[in-house]
Amino acid sequence: MKKTSISALVAASVFLGTVLAACQSQPTPRMYPVVGTIDAPLLADTAPQKVRAAIDKCGVDCFERVMYNEPNDISVWALQRCGRDVSSDGYGIVIEREKVRTSFPDIHHGRNPLADYEVLGDDLYLTCGAMEGTGVLTERYYKFGFNYANKANLVYSIDPYEVQQVLCSRLGYTVNGNQITLYYKDCKLYTYTGNVKHTDDDAIDSLIWIGEQMRYQLNDNWPIVLVTPGLKSPDSQVLAYDGMPTLKVELHTDDTGRFLIERVGVLSGWEYEGDYLDEDNNEPNLHIAFNRITGKYDVQIGIFRLTTLDDGVGEMNSDGMTFTATDANGNPIGGRITLCGDTANVCFTKSTWPLLQNGLTFRYTCQK
Repeated sequence: MKKTSISALVAASVFLGTVLAACQSQPTPRMYPVVGTIDAPLLADTAPQKVRAAIDKCGVDCFERVMYNEPNDISVWALQRCGRDVSSDGYGIVIEREKVRTSFPDIHHGRNPLADYEVLGDDLYLTCGAMEGTGVLTERYYKFGFNYANKANLVYSIDPYEVQQVLCSRLGYTVNGNQITLYYKDCKLYTYTGNVKHTDDDAIDSLIWIGEQMRYQLNDNWPIVLVTPGLKSPDSQVLAYDGMPTLKVELHTDDTGRFLIERVGVLSGWEYEGDYLDEDNNEPNLHIAFNRITGKYDVQIGIFRLTTLDDGVGEMNSDGMTFTATDANGNPIGGRITLCGDTANVCFTKSTWPLLQNGLTFRYTCQK
C-alpha cells in the first residue's frame, strides 16, 4: 500500500476547508411573503329586497338556465331580467329538480353568468361568483343536497378568502436580479423572468399577490382551484398577469365546509404560453394563452399565405397540447402542438380541408 505524503494531506485539507468556507459564505436567499387581494372574509351576502321580490314573483322567462343535468333532471337558473336594474346586482339563482324549484336569492350567479357544476347522486356541486367591496370578483364553491320532496338545501360553501389565506401562509418567493422564484412550503414551483423592480427593504411591499384570479374546476367531488398570481410593481396598484403561470390547487373537503390543500403544482402547459414567429416570414403567427375562465388555452394559428385559425381551443395531455379550431370552410380541424426547446411544432391530425392535409407540420419559434 502506498503512503500518502504529509504535504498531500495538508494540500487536500486546505482545499476542503476552502470549499467548505465558500459554501458556508453563500447567503441564504431571503424568502418574501405572498399577500392576498381579498382583504376580509366573504361571508354569506344578502341580496337587495328588489331581487328577493323579483325571484318570488317572476316567471321562468325572467331566468336563464345556466346548467342542466339531464340524467338527474337538475337545472340551475340565473335571474336575468325582471324589473329595472334587478339583474345588474348579480344575485339570484334557482335550483330545480324534477320541476320542484328552490330559490337562493343571496347567491351571486357568476360571470355573464358563469357556472360550473357536477352532479353526483343526490349532490350538486356548483361554483358561482363571490364579490368583495374593492371590486375583486372571484368564485365560491357550493355543495347542495336534496330532500325526499326534491327541495334543494345548501350543505356548505367555501369562502375564497379562507383558501387565499391558507395559500398565502404557505407561499413565498425569492428575488435574484430580474428573476422571481415562487415556492410552496419551501418547494420550488417556478421561476419568472421579467422586469422586476425590487429593494431589499424590511418594509418592501410584496411583489406577488393572489386572490383576484381564483377559478374552480370540478373534478368529481374534489374541487380544484386555479390561482394565477399577479405581479405588482412598487409604483403601481395594478397587478400584471402576462407570463405568470397558473397554480393548480387540489382541495379535499368534508360536509362542514372545512378543507385541506392536498397538493399545489403549476398547471401543465404554462410553458406553451406566448407568441411564436413562423419560420417562413419571421412574423408572429402562433399565439397561445391560458384562458382563466374556461380553464383551457386560447390558440391562434396563422399559416403564411394560406389561412388563419383564430378560434382554437387547446388542452394538455401526455403527448403535448391538442387543439381544435374551425377551418376556412367552417369545418372542424384539429391537431397537436409539441415543444422542442424554443420551437413549437404544430401538426394537423384531424383535417378535412384539402389545403391542410393530415400530417402537415409547421414550426414556430418562441418570441423572446
